Amino acid sequence: MRAWIGMMALTCAFSVQAAPKVAVTDLAYQERVEQYIHIVSAQSNHSQSYYGASGSSSYNEIEATSSYIEQGELRKFTGDIKGEILRTGMFQLDPGHALHFGVQG
Repeated sequence: MRAWIGMMALTCAFSVQAAPKVAVTDLAYQERVEQYIHIVSAQSNHSQSYYGASGSSSYNEIEATSSYIEQGELRKFTGDIKGEILRTGMFQLDPGHALHFGVQG
């Protein structure tokens, strides 16, 4: 009987393994934003009197384009991923480390 209990204990000890560790770092995005602006302005002035008439008008048009890089983080999405990993219980979370220009930081 003791031998049987010992065998069962060894079987349980070898079958229980720690869940694999997974690192989830913060996710970020980068996108190019472009803007196009077109402004048109027109003005006209006219006057008339008994002795004559005069008038003037002006027209201005401006066009411009600009672009820039917008960067941000997806913290809520990263939190959702981590929460789902923890909920399943199949993995352990390991704190991730960001890499900057090939140097771990």
